[in-house]
Amino acid sequence: MMSLGLRMIVPCEASASSAACVAPTADRPSHQRPSSLTRRLVAWVAASRAHRVILLISGVWILNAFDLVLTITAHRQHLLHELNPLAKHLLSHGEVFLALFKIGLLSIGTYALLKFRQERIAELGCFVVIATYVLVALQWHFCYEVYATTINCGPDVLHLWQPAQAPLPAWTSSGAAAPLHP
Repeated sequence: MMSLGLRMIVPCEASASSAACVAPTADRPSHQRPSSLTRRLVAWVAASRAHRVILLISGVWILNAFDLVLTITAHRQHLLHELNPLAKHLLSHGEVFLALFKIGLLSIGTYALLKFRQERIAELGCFVVIATYVLVALQWHFCYEVYATTINCGPDVLHLWQPAQAPLPAWTSSGAAAPLHP
């Protein structure tokens, strides 16, 4: 039986009192025991699925806030070409609208997950959403890593990140007028 630092019930004889059937909490030396806050937090998370769902939803909100801040920052620095048509439309009208949209969607999802927090599917859904946001966070990390590389190395590295273009005709660089074709 695994102990989470709480008192464990140990087998006892029928004639023994109930107080004698409880194992002491000090089964390890005090320097090896986790702090009481850590012990209580682990016990709280392990106690029920509802607690784990609440903890995972908190992580989703934190990761979503980072995603929102990085999206707005990249938009302000002109590093972002938003591919989501709805987010692009909201960003064109102002960053506040994008923030309200994301908070609204997250609130709806949070309500659904909290309503069914006792169910296994809610816990699984939380793990899927948090894994998705971890992947989004990694994408942001790589995006800013590429940006930092291009800034630090100068324009000679930019050709690595831009699509290849066909060479320009010779007449465009000579300053001569473009030939007229019917």
